[in-house]
Amino acid sequence: MSKKLLNLLEEIANEIYKVINLNKSLSNSVYDMIKRMLNNRYSKIVNFTSGDLDKAYIAIGRNINTLKEKRLKAMESGSDLDEDEIYDLTILELKMQIIDAAILSRKEARAKKGEHPVLHKHIDYPVFSVDNPRRATLQKLQSNGIIIEKREGGYRQLYFKNENGMLLTDYDHKVFSSLCKLCLDQGFPKEMHVEIRELIEEMKIPSPGGGDYQSVRDSLMDIYNTSIVFEDSNTKEFDENTSFEYHRIFQAFSAKGKKFSSFKVLFQDYIHTALINGDFLSINMYLMNDLTMDTARSLYKFILNEYSKEEKEVYDFEFKILRSHIDVDRSNDHRANQSIKKAFQELHSSGIISEFEDVKIGTGNWMYYVKPNVIQLQYAAKSRGVDPLTELSSKKEDIKQTLLFFDEVAAGKE
Repeated sequence: MSKKLLNLLEEIANEIYKVINLNKSLSNSVYDMIKRMLNNRYSKIVNFTSGDLDKAYIAIGRNINTLKEKRLKAMESGSDLDEDEIYDLTILELKMQIIDAAILSRKEARAKKGEHPVLHKHIDYPVFSVDNPRRATLQKLQSNGIIIEKREGGYRQLYFKNENGMLLTDYDHKVFSSLCKLCLDQGFPKEMHVEIRELIEEMKIPSPGGGDYQSVRDSLMDIYNTSIVFEDSNTKEFDENTSFEYHRIFQAFSAKGKKFSSFKVLFQDYIHTALINGDFLSINMYLMNDLTMDTARSLYKFILNEYSKEEKEVYDFEFKILRSHIDVDRSNDHRANQSIKKAFQELHSSGIISEFEDVKIGTGNWMYYVKPNVIQLQYAAKSRGVDPLTELSSKKEDIKQTLLFFDEVAAGKE
């Protein structure tokens, strides 16, 4: 169970307890007070995954039941809990109400239209891997510390080069998507000055620490040190006589110091044009973060992309092609198939797909038949049509009003 979540619950519960102690008349509007707090000052509690919130709910519920059972036994003998236990029970019940409100808020957030853009081209081509292979596999791919490889056999082929000797993973895709979200919100600038904390906020990381900041820094450098060539940019046969035109994902990147708190980035032309033209789909970051498997997160974006191209009742994907495309488990067919099956099962339990079936079609090969959840996918597969500057202004006004309201409640004016 997340200690960060428990600490935050303690902080919110104690603040509410102080407010209702000062003004007993507010005790009947505690839940409304909680909802307003979660909408502004404590909105980041919704960034904790549904799994974290569920675990906290169960743990707090057990503690409440223990104290209530003790109270019943005490009442049978004509007494009650001592003052400290009564206080503990009150705080626990406040925490339970907070968790209830947080779970409801996260469910609402998961059901909303996605806001984080993912370029169609970055899913059509295998730019991002599910995860990094083991160290030994990475070393085999490297030449003088640089990874250079032709990725083929998927739905599109790609020439990939990374000067850090790393593959770009789903985590890097999440960082990049959050950066694109900032670009949309700021009115599509090609060059941006970004605070790391802004980027982490868009990634919906709850209570970020130093490790989170460093992971984002490392990811940004890996993205900058990656060059790619799409299939339609050169010949299909890669050999010594082939001429390549490398495209860095970032055209330029600058920051001060190893532990930079801000950076400046210049988007590559094709990326900036895609964002302006709406050549992207939108993922729901809350839903994305609730998925526990890297493979499930990659398949979530892949299915959205397929749905955006053609709305089908059932999609069929061949294992060998799909496995190569999302770059999952290069060394073992059986393990890769199991990973993909489990990922589809998680997408089913999360409501992203309605049905899933796998059929063996030969040695080391399977077909996956997937029925999408149209309600879940119909908005995310389209680029948003709201002017970002107008939307941002509206959000700021909403936040201002909720802050004013809670200040009035805390002062006993409501």
